[in-house]
Amino acid sequence: GGLSLLRPRCPVAVVDRYGDPQGRDPTHVVLHLQHRGTSRVLQGSQAAQLCAGDLVLNTPAEHYRLDVLARTDMLSVEMPIAPLEQRYPDIREALGQRLPGTSSAVQTLHSYLLS
Repeated sequence: GGLSLLRPRCPVAVVDRYGDPQGRDPTHVVLHLQHRGTSRVLQGSQAAQLCAGDLVLNTPAEHYRLDVLARTDMLSVEMPIAPLEQRYPDIREALGQRLPGTSSAVQTLHSYLLS
């Protein structure tokens, strides 16, 4: 499938997304781009603390929790993982890890997605 795009804006909240009960190999990833505010994303043994500009990739195949710690504005994009793996073969190793907004690649993506 294609992309699913959400732009949640909310005060303090906890959002749980439950994974696939069959535990199948993930075919999609969810990119969470923190535009304003702060949040924490927990998946498995990974915990990513996000500030404005940061992003994290999660697999919807496994449970993850999004703790919104302050009024937030976030962009969430669910997309197939296959095209990303073609460009970045090790993408699965980055799942659940904070990618800092100070990185030029993240800054470029942030600007593009919000344009």
